[in-house]
Amino acid sequence: MRVQHPFWYWNKSLSLKFCDDIIKFAKSKRRRVGRTKSLKTDNPTLSSVRNSNIIWLDETWIYREIQPYLKLANKNAGWNYEIDNAEPCQFTIYNSNEFYGWHTDRFDKEDLKKYDRDRNRKLSMTLCLSDRKDYTGGDLEFCIESSPDTTPDILTNEEFGNKGSICFFPSFMWHRVKPVLKGTRYSLVIWFGGKDFR
Repeated sequence: MRVQHPFWYWNKSLSLKFCDDIIKFAKSKRRRVGRTKSLKTDNPTLSSVRNSNIIWLDETWIYREIQPYLKLANKNAGWNYEIDNAEPCQFTIYNSNEFYGWHTDRFDKEDLKKYDRDRNRKLSMTLCLSDRKDYTGGDLEFCIESSPDTTPDILTNEEFGNKGSICFFPSFMWHRVKPVLKGTRYSLVIWFGGKDFR
């Protein structure tokens, strides 16, 4: 499925205080190994797909700050998806040599049934919480082709990596976070969904 705008973003739009408050709050919670939809933590191939730690958050003050951007992105990009739910926030920690390879965020029909879900992910959001001087690498990239297995047409935007920058994209878009080369990259991810596309 192709869209006119593969992503919609604002550069350095969320306040530094908001970003720092999320980091401070998340660090008080228990972290766990990041998984993928299809691979369990004890799967030996997991580290070849994803290597990061996560903390789940579900705080009203976070959603309240993000909600206006969701509505604007959905409208301005021309997606106009029917959104009626938000999943818990995923605070992600990428240390040196950690990454998340090519993936999409949507569930296929088999997974929807497996996880007993009546809603699918339609829009994904990522908020960069780290200052560029605190890490190198870790770029967020998008593949414009239907799959990165072909020679991918890759979109990278340096501004995605600026603290306070927020990016929305359709959850069926292939994307990845390249390995962090130095330092630590913190980000916040939220998935917004509704009844599956017909």
